[in-house]
Amino acid sequence: MGCGRALSAPSVAYFGPGSGPIWMDDVSCTGTESKLGECRHNGFGSHNCGHNEDASVVCEESNSTVVPTTPITTAGTITTAQVTADITSTTTPDNSSAVEGEVRLVNGGNHSCSGRVEIFHRGQWGTVCDDIWGLSNAQVVCRQMGCGRALSAPSVAYFGPGSGPIWMDDVSCSGSESKLGECRHRGFGSHNCGHNEDAGVICEAAAPVRLVNSNNRCSGRVEVYHDGQWGTVCDDAWDLRDANVVCRQMDCGSARSALQNAAFGPGSGPIWLDDVGCSGNETSITECRHPGFGSHNCQHAEDASVICEESNSTVVPTTPGTTDGTITSTTTPDNS
Repeated sequence: MGCGRALSAPSVAYFGPGSGPIWMDDVSCTGTESKLGECRHNGFGSHNCGHNEDASVVCEESNSTVVPTTPITTAGTITTAQVTADITSTTTPDNSSAVEGEVRLVNGGNHSCSGRVEIFHRGQWGTVCDDIWGLSNAQVVCRQMGCGRALSAPSVAYFGPGSGPIWMDDVSCSGSESKLGECRHRGFGSHNCGHNEDAGVICEAAAPVRLVNSNNRCSGRVEVYHDGQWGTVCDDAWDLRDANVVCRQMDCGSARSALQNAAFGPGSGPIWLDDVGCSGNETSITECRHPGFGSHNCQHAEDASVICEESNSTVVPTTPGTTDGTITSTTTPDNS
């Protein structure tokens, strides 16, 4: 905050209780961190507190005349954040469009849903140490990537050692988190590892999908990652069987609807899939029958979308669609 030294660290909602989510608990800083988010904590949204325990600070350069409110005594309700925002990464090799907390999978060869795990933090990609790395952690990564279930969680730099910072160590996910950054860990940059311990994942899907233009990760326009870029899916023959494959790949339960006619707005760039015909048992939308990547007779006005049962979306699609709609997901593979 640029406010000099801390004079005191008031507790018990000294400046009044807040509202909304409680993002951090059991925060433990060494004092050398440049951001509070770099300190060790339970993981964003993981807590056992009420707002009557909200923390505060008084800095030496505050010169504040604000009188603190009376601490409240009623017990607050415990709210553990279950993130429903659209979580999927849209990463690029040059970092130009990457945002805080996005993940990518590197060195997976022809498999966009396998590779060394890297996370974007403070403007730079870095790796994750394999200490206590396991399937519950890998599942969160696969979910964030739109790559279906985690099949394995390789360690000891299985996909080759990375370079640059090691951002996370002792990662401990419950498995229900939407982002890797929400899992408990030692604090960004705090580790006792070398790159020979970089963690990896192998997910079941062949290629990432994402759902975009929605207020949550389980509904939106369906996009598929292929040949280094995201593209849409045409709504010809789009139905619930196709949508179910997308929703399962996104770990969003069953499909509630399969929308057509660019219900969540038209996309841009390539239209990768058309005349998609899924049996419903595929692990990835790209495994379903289709004429071939980029083979279509469509416009973006026909982009397909989906609404999955776990979306809790109140967003009204921009264009009314039929009940056999489109599949979209907001995820990214290795370098884009």
